[in-house]
Amino acid sequence: MRTGDSQELITLRRRIASVLPGWSDWPRRLRRIYVLLETFGSSNSSVGEMCGEFGWDAAETFQMITDIRSFSQALEEYRLEEGYPKAKKWKKPLQASELHALYAYESAMVQFMHHEDRRGQGTFGVKLMDQMGLLKSLEERDGPSFGNGASSRAGASLPDWSDLNESPEEK
Repeated sequence: MRTGDSQELITLRRRIASVLPGWSDWPRRLRRIYVLLETFGSSNSSVGEMCGEFGWDAAETFQMITDIRSFSQALEEYRLEEGYPKAKKWKKPLQASELHALYAYESAMVQFMHHEDRRGQGTFGVKLMDQMGLLKSLEERDGPSFGNGASSRAGASLPDWSDLNESPEEK
């Protein structure tokens, strides 16, 4: 468990790890593919379409899929079940919304770092981290950090994107 994670996020990580034990070891590209299976489909052609959409080298991507056994097994299970898996004793399979929430949470830090590298480009990254609850422990210690009206909702819910728009003076 990581310090600062909300109980909902911890539960979500455990739920996903119980059916996708390799999730945390997969490269981001493979996590992205898995999250997008419902949108694009799971065939090799669909994965090829994702490669074109995101500018990935298709041969490299298919090699990754082959090399990372836990991912190729999860992809095959998705194809056989025609959807995300469920663990034994679960009533429902893993929901796409659960994967979306965890992927968004994990991506928020990367987005923050990209925005940090572009200093002076606005506060979108900071607002995104605030919305995702990544700044919660700082706020609890020091009080609210931002006077932008964004709420600090901890957990794995997606942010209210309307609160993240930059004002003209921030651009």
